[in-house]
Amino acid sequence: MYYIDATIYASRRSPAELELMSAAGGIAVIEPMTWLGTNRQYAETYIEDFERLVGPEARRAHHFGLGYGACIGILPHEAAQTGLAQAVLNAMPRYLEQDNVVAVGEIGLGSGSAGEEEIFRRQVRLARRHELPIVIQARPSDRQELIAKTLTIAAEEGLPARYMLVNGVNEATALNVRRFGAWAGLTVDPNTHLRPEAIVSLIHREGTDGYVLNSAAGRMLGDPLAVPRTARAMAEANLPLSTIEKVTFHNPKWFYSQGHALPLGVWGDKVSALASPERLAPRAQTNGQAYPAEVARVR
Repeated sequence: MYYIDATIYASRRSPAELELMSAAGGIAVIEPMTWLGTNRQYAETYIEDFERLVGPEARRAHHFGLGYGACIGILPHEAAQTGLAQAVLNAMPRYLEQDNVVAVGEIGLGSGSAGEEEIFRRQVRLARRHELPIVIQARPSDRQELIAKTLTIAAEEGLPARYMLVNGVNEATALNVRRFGAWAGLTVDPNTHLRPEAIVSLIHREGTDGYVLNSAAGRMLGDPLAVPRTARAMAEANLPLSTIEKVTFHNPKWFYSQGHALPLGVWGDKVSALASPERLAPRAQTNGQAYPAEVARVR
């Protein structure tokens, strides 16, 4: 079996852990921006992080046989710093053109303030302009209304729902995200998010359409092997291999390849062929109305 960890802070994992991930069937990792433990005070700190992700961290992952995709953006709780956010927004376009930047993220709303909303809207516009999907940060404790507001704003800015992935959902918010037509990122962490057994039950009940798995493993937190462990739990529950591979590999590969092609490192085309977009794209609905079939790439 092979897999893609759809959100992991790989730069915060040790070389031994990256090697274990590769040995366990890891094909690629996706690393979004993360909080440093305290809010960034200078735009230069953000830009240094952008440089680190698209350069040294990508090369480090490749050294261990892992493809690497970066997501860059202004985190929700740091977006209220207007001067910092403006300077970072001005710098983002040149990084969004990098081949290994596969999405804008993690972005979204923290408190839901007007300032956060404006910075979120501007980042969605950048994603549209560069034909990239977005990764929205949510927490299991986030209110349904806040997640719905975030998705609605992205849709108001003209981004189709199939270009939206909401990370950190719980079982209830996952279903609402899917009803909207966006992708739901199921984070495997028994202490803070979802247990493998809960994910097995959800996939068995709801199917694979529009779901991706991630470990969200950062420094000293999370399990970098959470995705293959959950795949094993699915196999033990007698879910078909095609089901397991869809949520652990095909779905994240399709989502993150809507803009730039997801870099697969040494694997390249050696993995099995990607299923057609018509089969993999989640049915996007807003107020009960499906997006027309002819909606293709964001222009």
